[in-house]
Amino acid sequence: MAAALAFALLSGGGDGDDAGGGGSGSGDTIRVGSGPVDLTAAAGAVWTSNQTTGDISKVDPASKKEVDRIKISTDARLSSITAGFDSLWVLNVQTNRVLRISPVTEDQTPIQLEGRPSGVGVGGGRVWVTLRTEPAQLVEIDPNGNKVVDSFEIPDNPEDVRFALEAVWVTSDSTNSITKMRPGSPPTQIPIGATSDDMAVGAGKIWVTNRQDDAITRIDLLQPSKHKRMRSGRRPEGVAADDRNVWVVNQGDNNVARFDAHSPFKLLERYPVGLQPNDVAVDQEGVAWVVNTGDNTLSRLEP
Repeated sequence: MAAALAFALLSGGGDGDDAGGGGSGSGDTIRVGSGPVDLTAAAGAVWTSNQTTGDISKVDPASKKEVDRIKISTDARLSSITAGFDSLWVLNVQTNRVLRISPVTEDQTPIQLEGRPSGVGVGGGRVWVTLRTEPAQLVEIDPNGNKVVDSFEIPDNPEDVRFALEAVWVTSDSTNSITKMRPGSPPTQIPIGATSDDMAVGAGKIWVTNRQDDAITRIDLLQPSKHKRMRSGRRPEGVAADDRNVWVVNQGDNNVARFDAHSPFKLLERYPVGLQPNDVAVDQEGVAWVVNTGDNTLSRLEP
């Protein structure tokens, strides 16, 4: 991620199935806005994008309470959120915009897009947004001017986007590959044998959820052709990683699986969370935060 923030989104038994019993986590459950679908940890807080109420909840990690709400609009339909360049970046799929929001002043700058956005990431001095257009597009935004400066054709139905090793990586839920793009070079397709959804970068790997296969795929950043599928749980949705752990949200099981980020990539623990968990973020302390769309809560998990 490009800008230094107080927190950063970071963004089984080997390759087997189970780790012993389920973990209990810290037991902390925090009420947020209605319909939380995504989150990021930045500027000393955890922020959730709430689709039903059209706002963003600010949660204080110390008090473990919601301390503020940033209202967008009553008809906003918020989705992915990330942080960078001292700002929050959240997608509004109702208006086909990405909103830049100051976490300090809460000032909002809308940037119009030419299609429905699906994923947002930051890196390489740019903000990157995937569009579910015909054909699908990867949009490059200059944060200095808050303007779209370029776009690139990518495979259909893009899901998520991350920046790592001077390249942009894009998942797709309709192709069995992920896309790697370096500015100025043609895109490279990396076959992984399954459709892909959410994505995280950590410990020299890209971690991708394969919702249809109840698995995640780990991809070596330096040698992308080296990848391996790992069973996770039913309908894995969100994933987050740092240098120690990989956290996977299993929506069909209402739990989160924690894997060792290093060989043999052991499944360490499973944590029960709220209803219909949708995504996870890891703060700089290594604590995982999970949005539960089904009961409008945020779960806090310690490794």
